Amino acid sequence: MPGPRLLSAVLRRPVRFALAVAVATAFSSPVFAAPAKDAEAEKVLKDAMESDYFETRFDKAEEKIRAALEKCGKGCSEGMKAKLYIGLGTVLAGGRKELDDAQEAFVEALKLDPKAVPDPDLASAQVQFAFEKAKAELKIGTSQAVSASPTVHKQPIEQRVHTAVPIYFEVMPDVIGQVSKVSGSYAGTSSGAFTPLEFRKLGERGYGAEVPCDEVLKEGELKYFVTVMGEGDKVIGTIGSRTEPIVVSIRASITSEAPRWPGFSAPEQCAARSGDPDQCLDDRQCNSGLVCKSGQCVASKEERKILSNWVTVTFAPDFGLYSGTDVCMADGLTDNNFVCLRDDDSRYRGNPTLGQGNNVNFGFVLGTMRVAAQYERVIVDNFTLGLRAGFAFNGASGQGVDFLPVHVEGRVGYSFGKDAFEGKGVRPFAFLSGGLAQVDSKVNVQVLEDGLKCGADNPEDINSECEIASPDGRVEPRRQDLQAYKQAGRGFVSIGLGIAYNPLRNVGLHLAVRGGVTFPVVTGVIAPEAGLTFGF
Repeated sequence: MPGPRLLSAVLRRPVRFALAVAVATAFSSPVFAAPAKDAEAEKVLKDAMESDYFETRFDKAEEKIRAALEKCGKGCSEGMKAKLYIGLGTVLAGGRKELDDAQEAFVEALKLDPKAVPDPDLASAQVQFAFEKAKAELKIGTSQAVSASPTVHKQPIEQRVHTAVPIYFEVMPDVIGQVSKVSGSYAGTSSGAFTPLEFRKLGERGYGAEVPCDEVLKEGELKYFVTVMGEGDKVIGTIGSRTEPIVVSIRASITSEAPRWPGFSAPEQCAARSGDPDQCLDDRQCNSGLVCKSGQCVASKEERKILSNWVTVTFAPDFGLYSGTDVCMADGLTDNNFVCLRDDDSRYRGNPTLGQGNNVNFGFVLGTMRVAAQYERVIVDNFTLGLRAGFAFNGASGQGVDFLPVHVEGRVGYSFGKDAFEGKGVRPFAFLSGGLAQVDSKVNVQVLEDGLKCGADNPEDINSECEIASPDGRVEPRRQDLQAYKQAGRGFVSIGLGIAYNPLRNVGLHLAVRGGVTFPVVTGVIAPEAGLTFGF
């Protein structure tokens, strides 16, 4: 779809075009009467510009205008021919971005009519640049001088086959602030077709790009050109062109100094690299679609070495969600999975007074602790599958107490960032997990024995001691402190976030926190964990 400016031009085009035709015909032709073929050529030009050009059918527009020029022969006025060349130059510069060819078309137009100008509605930065260069070539006064390209470029003379070709240039200090974009194209010895070449900023005034080694697999000529643009895609300067590109000889062996970026070593042949990185330090110094591997910019489709297997040893305390009323009553012990133990770890079998102590406020309580080993495998991109196994301790123990010390867990993980498993650095991750585990949380509670049930002489007096033994044959003190355990699980599901920091490529520190819920005895659990992780 055409842009707003193009759309506005379409609406104004018929009137402006008719006026331009009248004026150009009147003043550009040596005679005021137009030859017979002018009307036909004008119709073709109008169709090419108002239909094909505005609909971005640039090939079709160029084809129609060239056919009209050929058909004109001596039957069109010079003014009409000038307008056809102006239209052709506009299509070549504004549509096809072929500035050199556009310049040649504008030169022909100005030779026929020195007063000919592109339509202001179609005079993009590229059109204006090519037109000004045509005027400069013919030494016709210009309102915008066209100077030499404000760049300093050291052209590579030659390079070995199957070796990346570094290209570098600098922009003059008085112009560097105006640069908004640098683009280029190259044609390697392998295909011969021009391919976009992306430049990156190097230093304060430098720009660099690298033609990959796969594009120079055989001897021949590497061709490239560069365009430096400012605001609104205004062309500031060029290095070479599509018709007159910079040429680098690609040979089996070279005698001159190998090309390189300033401050970098010259690249080695792709098939014979060894040692530390010397051409690129990371992916940012490679062209689009390339990655930095062993110091060489290579195609990203090449598989990069990742550490696919990770073993992690962790320690994690459980903080269980705890609350309860009359937790050591018979109902609390059986229905709510509480276990109350005396000081000697024997199980409490007494009869607490209802509503007197024996309560736990809502909150998280430190409970069981776990040591586990985990294995994870990278399955695709940043996703992992893992299995964790270990044991738990610090749970309830004693007479008649059942505690499961085994921990078994499966998990799915995702690590954030590009190349998360390639080595050194920080690797954030998230995971979902589930498995088999029991969570025991302990608090101290005080109980007061029911004076009637325990046979106290004066049940109302808390100092009156019990006389009747509990079911396990013990006479309970009227008041005592107990350890009350909430036993939850033995299944669980959880979600977590963490970070792995690898100071070495295959050794790192593992930190994470998870939140989950147990079942069929339900409670919430938060568990921070720390450990060491090893990749291979």
